[in-house]
Amino acid sequence: MGEVAKKAAAEVAVVGDSVIKPRPFFGSPIPGLRDNLNVAKVLRLKTFGIGCYPEGYNPRVHGAYHEMVFYGKPDKRFCDLTLKELPSWLTRRSYTPFALWGGVTRTVARYRHHWWFPLKASPAPIMHLLLFWYFSCYYLSFKVLHATHRKSFYHW
Repeated sequence: MGEVAKKAAAEVAVVGDSVIKPRPFFGSPIPGLRDNLNVAKVLRLKTFGIGCYPEGYNPRVHGAYHEMVFYGKPDKRFCDLTLKELPSWLTRRSYTPFALWGGVTRTVARYRHHWWFPLKASPAPIMHLLLFWYFSCYYLSFKVLHATHRKSFYHW
């Protein structure tokens, strides 16, 4: 028996027929409170697939999970389509909110993998953020800038 097991066995107190284990310092002072406040259990998010792996993912086949990869059934790429095949290709797509959210998260993961975490990073992602901030501020102040511009008497 190891040192840790001996220490743990010594800390367990036996009172009558029940065994009392000491509460951990990070746990809840009220027994069972942590289980009751577990968000996944309360909202039953597992039934909706939140916090789970995708349906097509199999760890024995695919290995370690990577969020950039689509684990569903492979289909013809959009750039390889002809105009005749486009309607049938669009009907095979899933437009549920979870499928759309999965596409967004895969796109964000690809962006981060390509721009934020390469082996030799460049200042490009910071420039992306600055340009996004610049155009967002310009869009938000567009009405104010052009409203005052129309009312001004002198122009240049």
